[in-house]
Amino acid sequence: DVLETLTALLPYEWGLSAQDFYEYPTIKKLAEFINKKSESLRLKADNYYNYPKKVNYSTKINNDNEKVIKGDILLTGATGFLGIHILKELYDLFPHNIYCLVRGKDFKQKFETMLSFYFPDIDKKEFYKKVILINGDITHQGMGLSEKDYQIIQKKVKSIIHSASLVKHYGNYTEFENVNVQGTKNLITYCLETSSSLSYVSTISVSGNFTYSGEAEKRFSEDDFFIGQDINSNVYLKSKFEAELLIQKAMKEGLKATIYRVGILTGRFLDGKFQYNIKENAFYRTLRSIFALRFLPESVFGDYLEFTPVDLCARALVILFMKNGFSQPVFHLFNHNMIKIEEFLELLKLEGIEVQKISDDAFRDLISSISNTAKGKQILSGIITAWGSQGLSFSPKIEVDSAKTVKLLDDNGFKWPEITGEYIEKIIQYMDSVGFLYENEEKEGFLNYIQNM
Repeated sequence: DVLETLTALLPYEWGLSAQDFYEYPTIKKLAEFINKKSESLRLKADNYYNYPKKVNYSTKINNDNEKVIKGDILLTGATGFLGIHILKELYDLFPHNIYCLVRGKDFKQKFETMLSFYFPDIDKKEFYKKVILINGDITHQGMGLSEKDYQIIQKKVKSIIHSASLVKHYGNYTEFENVNVQGTKNLITYCLETSSSLSYVSTISVSGNFTYSGEAEKRFSEDDFFIGQDINSNVYLKSKFEAELLIQKAMKEGLKATIYRVGILTGRFLDGKFQYNIKENAFYRTLRSIFALRFLPESVFGDYLEFTPVDLCARALVILFMKNGFSQPVFHLFNHNMIKIEEFLELLKLEGIEVQKISDDAFRDLISSISNTAKGKQILSGIITAWGSQGLSFSPKIEVDSAKTVKLLDDNGFKWPEITGEYIEKIIQYMDSVGFLYENEEKEGFLNYIQNM
């Protein structure tokens, strides 16, 4: 397991990421990379400074949402965590039919499983009067549709919300390129040929965690595209960045498009319910590690955590799509009401989880001591994604600005919530209900192990 291997290497402070194991798959190549890391970063920076600094788009952009909501809509990624919540909001708010593109021979069963998981009480008879499933694949030309389905979509659909994506933070780039870049390119081609609009779900992660130039503070607004951020250190980030670039180029050719950069999605504000494959989520793995470890270094107590409830994110996206969808090229969809680590830990106390503050040196000693044990690797694998060359950090050095988006949402009566103890309780209760928290005996045993070191 790459994450557990990284955990074992933490004491050496080599600053390796999970992706490095894919790019340098042998011990020899890894060693050469470690020795030349600073030079490698400089070269990466030089290779990317040709990207546009600002979002490029057609001057003909206008709101003109009347045409969009007069026709049916096609949604990709409807079996995904965000996608199925976008679908629910469209079902509730959008006045016309919604076609859902689902891949695989078992596409109906796959969709039914997700629908029953997230919305078990929905009236399926009424639901399927408005929601139509079609079999296809964005990685194929023409979305892999049958001739019959293609003709139906071409005739009835006026807009596409593209939410389908391969969401992992390390792996072979060719896989990400095929789905996230080529898949988007295929949809762009279709939209240009049929005069359909495209609403693309991207990620706030395209802002990066740091700049290659090493500048202490940088802001990244809806108007920004490349500010020298580390787009090459994360394959998911890189693929979404490249897809955004394709969309910007197509907008100059007449594509009517909007990009929605989404933040860190968390459990529903309604009930805390989270994604089907919870074990694959980096942020929830980090939370689980914090809950189990019970210690954090004092240097992170000034950091902030972002919680963007998935149901509210989906609602915000659909509101903007229907009311302001093409008034600006990029929207930033994340809960800007972030919570300071120190305040978050106070809320955890109310749930019986007390995380203690220790010095950075003591924390490094702790990590070094437990990273060589099986239990220690298991616990620490959750925070490895937040571990950089300077140690543990939860706040990126690049500040993301969402002022324009927040103003438009506010004008439409939507406000992001403050993170309260009630919401954190829902998060923890859900994690516990699906067995994602460590068992009490494991937790207590681990605490005793740490305290008796």
